[in-house]
Amino acid sequence: MPNQHNGFIGSLGNLLGLYKEVSSLSETIRKLAPSVSLGKSVLQYADRVATAHQTVLPPCNVTQSLTTCTDIKSTIHCIVEVLLQYPDWDAHVLTKGYQLVNGLVCPLVGTKFLDSEFPNQAVDIIANSLQWSQLFECIGFEGFCNLMLQYAVFVPLDNASYIQISGYLLTTNMSRFMLPMRKVPVKPTSSPDLNHPSTRISSLKKSNVSMSHLCYGCKLPLSPGNLMSYHTKPATNSEVKSLSLAIFNDSGSKSKTCMKRIQKVSEAIGMLCLMKKHKSISYRELLKKASSATSQNPFGGDAADLISQHVPLSEVKRFVVSSLLQVVPKLAWGSNRNKRLVLKAVLEVLSLHNHETRSLTHLTRGIKISEYNWVTGKMGEKQYTHVPPSQSLSDELMVLLWIKWLIEGFVLPLINKYFYVTERGGSTRNVLFFYTKDVWSQIVQFGIKDLTDKHILKPIKEGDVSCLLQDSKALGVSLLRFLPKTESLRPIINMKTVPKGLEGVIRDEKPQSTNAKLVNILAVLKYESLNKLGCSMLGFNEFYKRWKDFLERKSVSLDESNKSWYMISVDVLNCFNTVLSDRLMMLLDRILTKDCYYIRGCHVIKVNNGSIKMYFKRCVTEAAMVPFVEIADRVSSSHHNVVLSDAMSVKLISKEMILYTLECHLKNNIVKVNGQYFVQVQGIPQGSILSTLLCCIYYADMEARCIGSYIRTEGFFVRLVDDFLYVTDKADCVKSFDALLSGGISQYNCYINKNKTKRNYSITDNGKVTKCVDVEWFNWCGLLINTTNLQILVDNSRYKNIRDCLTISNSSIVPAHSLSIQLIQALSLKCVPHLLDSQFLSNGMVLCNLYLNFTLSAIKFHCYIKYCIKAHGLQSNSRATASEIMRMLMSTTRQFDHRAKSVCKRAIGVYSVPLIVCNWLSLQSFYTVFKRKKSLYGRLLFLMKNVLQRIHESMDENIINLLLEIVDRCSNDPVFSITY
Repeated sequence: MPNQHNGFIGSLGNLLGLYKEVSSLSETIRKLAPSVSLGKSVLQYADRVATAHQTVLPPCNVTQSLTTCTDIKSTIHCIVEVLLQYPDWDAHVLTKGYQLVNGLVCPLVGTKFLDSEFPNQAVDIIANSLQWSQLFECIGFEGFCNLMLQYAVFVPLDNASYIQISGYLLTTNMSRFMLPMRKVPVKPTSSPDLNHPSTRISSLKKSNVSMSHLCYGCKLPLSPGNLMSYHTKPATNSEVKSLSLAIFNDSGSKSKTCMKRIQKVSEAIGMLCLMKKHKSISYRELLKKASSATSQNPFGGDAADLISQHVPLSEVKRFVVSSLLQVVPKLAWGSNRNKRLVLKAVLEVLSLHNHETRSLTHLTRGIKISEYNWVTGKMGEKQYTHVPPSQSLSDELMVLLWIKWLIEGFVLPLINKYFYVTERGGSTRNVLFFYTKDVWSQIVQFGIKDLTDKHILKPIKEGDVSCLLQDSKALGVSLLRFLPKTESLRPIINMKTVPKGLEGVIRDEKPQSTNAKLVNILAVLKYESLNKLGCSMLGFNEFYKRWKDFLERKSVSLDESNKSWYMISVDVLNCFNTVLSDRLMMLLDRILTKDCYYIRGCHVIKVNNGSIKMYFKRCVTEAAMVPFVEIADRVSSSHHNVVLSDAMSVKLISKEMILYTLECHLKNNIVKVNGQYFVQVQGIPQGSILSTLLCCIYYADMEARCIGSYIRTEGFFVRLVDDFLYVTDKADCVKSFDALLSGGISQYNCYINKNKTKRNYSITDNGKVTKCVDVEWFNWCGLLINTTNLQILVDNSRYKNIRDCLTISNSSIVPAHSLSIQLIQALSLKCVPHLLDSQFLSNGMVLCNLYLNFTLSAIKFHCYIKYCIKAHGLQSNSRATASEIMRMLMSTTRQFDHRAKSVCKRAIGVYSVPLIVCNWLSLQSFYTVFKRKKSLYGRLLFLMKNVLQRIHESMDENIINLLLEIVDRCSNDPVFSITY
């Protein structure tokens, strides 16, 4: 385990903690060469370099194969040459970019057009560094070779990041080179039998059921296990046999014993009867009976009327249950008790939100195998007093397969056939809504007509689509779907994947999605437009910096209460669809200042909740052979606590190719919806990875040319994509800004949505601007801005029913660990400097933000606990659970306190709340939330009350009065109106 005395290890976070042994380079050298004395400069360098002992090492004879060398360059060359002769040589950092040619070490040469891989720069860092040369002289050839072969070596960068320069790459299969913490590796005596019932049961119980793959009209395959694929009359024995094999023969066994057992079970269940009922029943009639009168009249009305005609979940459940009861034979349920539990599991699946899952273990909890007479073979007879283990496992397997099929082979295909499933925008963004196919067909026609009438889309023939793709004038075909909102439809284009069923249109051997073809162009545009986006901001970290500069420029006092600040926020109408393509292309031509760009690849490794995450980072340079250290320094400036390694790849892309690709993307964007092809003739394609950046570039030019520089000098102006915010103390400035945007800027086709415009002032008939005295807080993008002293408070008004905003998926992790992760994530969402920095927020406002953040997190945490009670049988009122939750809360609060200080420090701010105050606010907020659920948290509330009392006794009375005042001030916040 890591040495706790080494400060550098803390900056690596948990990443190096996954290794068996971690230490500084100086400590490692003492182990390899105890008698060696390092010089002062080398020792200072070695104290900052991290080394991790690898659990998987090169073969022992590698060291023996090395030829003794007298200098570091020859030694490195020799190590690389020997490593190349052994398996997994390409997984080592030092061998990247090299291969053996006739027994000699040679750099790799790229095989693709304009692709190239350069010699390994990790080798250059070691071979050309003065410190490493001095280190080699100190520890000698043998010690240096042992260091390079037995340890992973990490060189420090800024922002607590590192470059890996030796050892097996973290980007390879990391489990081969690291030991899991608290686990002892056990060598299996023999390979597991995948067809054994216990193995199959274990695999089945881990399988998850989800509603997500039914969303957006995705069609389930008409496989033998899909009951809806059997629709021709009459029912035949061959169909019954095919369905029975699909249900019970998941292993594909063809043994006579297996076939005989399946046939026997099929006859006992009454599969032929089930098939006959399925083919004779009218599901549409059942749907009509389950639906209310309003749901049965899908015709007439406008788009808003049709959007409101979704089928309520209760009616969907009623339809599914009635279908199951009509089709499934009575004997197949086993018993009334089991029938209730299976139907309960079905209803739970139907209630899942998008992206949520439930395991078969959870769904089959409480079901008794012995009550399924058709699997035990004793129909109507007395049950066995003793069942052999092998028979018991086989019976359990059959029942699990049957229940899994009821859900995945009957219920989900039934929903897929008769409903269009989608989520909606707003506060219910994860809740699934069900529309009948007739209603949804009309909704789609409304959406298409709206886009064609506005001249955003134009129909195109399939033959013309093929011509555009073959002539490389279009990047691909994307699927268009519509997201229903309250009264309108939002078009969503999926450019992440290549649509299926377009083989006749797209003839590439390995077709790429549109977004995949744009990733390098995105990197170039980010590089060139970094300082050309005007007042655009790509995240709230930029808001914090600009807002803080504005307050300092205006010398705003924290206790100021008499000054009038005028605020206006506007939303651009159809922001992406109204962008003029020709004007945007002119801007892009001006922004791209170089004839060609090099794109270097870099692997970024980071730990997230105990698991290692790796992603590929593209860095743009103007020269090919830029040292990787410079690339790493640039990447580490925007990333914290990561490990970087050179991906050894460089791509060259010309300005001419970039502009041609962008023109194809903007003017020949082909979409498919409802079996029809359209080409986008106006605006920026939504769903493109470039859309946000292109929008920012476009409106930055409008800002520079039309709005005027006086806005930035006299007030605060910022833009988050299509949401504009302007704050000033000058009445004439806000009046001019309001008049300009209200009238629209025709040369940029920019017009505002007047229904979404918000002001804290009014303009009288004689043109005078007066501030609305009753507007104390101004709402903008999840923030509340005080109209007098410009303090910022978190806005919780968008939350109504917290469960509708959460995605709670089944987890194989133990509940305690899972709850801890969820709590940390909930708290971290609002751990941002513009809510915590005491330099421009008063102490009272920081405490209010903390208290409201803890309260919202407590409500979310309650939802997770409720799920754990249901899924894992967690006893929330037990002494052990109460103590564990209490420990978890105190630990997480300490983590939050540390994170808040770190976040504010990186933003050059100050977080000045003492830990004891943070603990009190955390406990008080959780106590307030849990007090409304006394039956679940009796013991926990008792513990919290005692701890709060002890904290009270240790704090100054003035601080206690301030905290009680904060609690009272926040009592009317919308967070306390949330349903949970």
